[in-house]
Amino acid sequence: MLKWDVMSCNRTFAEEEDEFQTLEETLAIELMMHDNEHGYFAVSKEVRSPRPAYVLHRVGQVVMTQNNMVGVIIGWDAGLRAPPEWNKRKKYPELERAKDTPHYRIMFSGPDSSSVLIGYIPQYNIKLFLAFQVQRNLLHLFPSYNICVFLVVSYGCLDCVLISVCVCLVLQPDIPTLQHYFSHFDGEKFVMEEWLQEIYPHD
Repeated sequence: MLKWDVMSCNRTFAEEEDEFQTLEETLAIELMMHDNEHGYFAVSKEVRSPRPAYVLHRVGQVVMTQNNMVGVIIGWDAGLRAPPEWNKRKKYPELERAKDTPHYRIMFSGPDSSSVLIGYIPQYNIKLFLAFQVQRNLLHLFPSYNICVFLVVSYGCLDCVLISVCVCLVLQPDIPTLQHYFSHFDGEKFVMEEWLQEIYPHD
């Protein structure tokens, strides 16, 4: 949530103008993150076919970011596709690394039950999770949640079966508007609605 404080009277006009422009840019980027006509942030309706082999994750998969936020992929770009306002906030080495890296549009739960957060995150900053539905006889312990068990994929393979039974319980993402993109959760990933499947036919 953006907060805007009253400016101190001892600040220069240039400082106030710079901060106002920064706020304008932040608001503009936030709006474009949700939808835009330029295809920025993986909102393009262009069909992603063929699918590049270096795009490792798929729409509908549950992922975790480096700061431990769990969300669902709702789109991707084979490389960075963002507006100049976004790019100029990045340090040059970071931008150089990111520009040819797949980026994923990821939906997260917001600070309250009716809000969502949209992230546009490079491939090297997320981990893939595999989800397995918890047995029905455990659900009575958490009646208000849709619970799943997740196993982290490390180096492309799972740990042995004996270790896998000791994984932590985490909540299947309960994100508002997720039903607009997916019909259901099949135990491993969210299944795309037909309109989204047409954009990502190989996911």
